[in-house]
This record gives sequence, C-alpha cells and structure tokens, in this order.
Amino acid sequence: MTTYFLTPKYEIKPVTNISAALTAAQVTAINGAINTIRTNLPFGVNLTAEERLALSKMGEIGYNYVTRALDYAKSNAGTLPPNFNLIEAQKDLKLVKDIRPSMQQVAQLLEAIEYKFNSLAS
Repeated sequence: MTTYFLTPKYEIKPVTNISAALTAAQVTAINGAINTIRTNLPFGVNLTAEERLALSKMGEIGYNYVTRALDYAKSNAGTLPPNFNLIEAQKDLKLVKDIRPSMQQVAQLLEAIEYKFNSLAS
C-alpha cells in the first residue's frame, strides 16, 4: 500500500515503507492483549485535565529522592507526622517501581503505532 503525505511546501510525497494488513485473528489477539493489561491494572484513577496538570511528575531523580526519604522515614518513624501513612507510601513507591518498565514499553509501542497510523492516514 502506498500512503501519501504533504510536505511543508504542500507537495504530495508517497510513504511506501508500509505494506501490511491485519487479519481478524490478529485484531482479536491485539484487543485481547489490551484487555489483559486492563484486567491486571484495575486500579485506574479518574482525574480531570486540571488535576493531571497539577500532579508532579516523578522522573529518575524524584524516584531516587522519594526512595531515600522513605528509607529515612522508616528508620526514624518517630519524626513523621501522625497522619503520614508510611506503609501506604511504601506500597505506592513499590507500585511505581513495578509499573515503570511496563509504562515505558507501552509508551514506545504507542509511539510506533501512532507513527504507522499517521503515515497511513495522511
């Protein structure tokens, strides 16, 4: 299949690097895999756009800081405010650690799918 896209000068250029089709079985398998992921990550959170923007992002530096802070908090539990739940904070950090590799793989997969889709749909 030849796909075309417009260049900045509005010339039509073919994208010929995609020549493929999905069988019904492949589409079913893909949808099944997505449903398996959803089933295994049942703890979704519904946030508004404003709430998502207000959240801090935890990169590698932030993750290392939080890890060290929780290690310190564990050894010095008496210094924590009474409403701080150390066990829940540790569970949250473990979940971040467990999900991060999958999230990175899904992000890479989404980027590849979007590239292919945009190439085909142009």
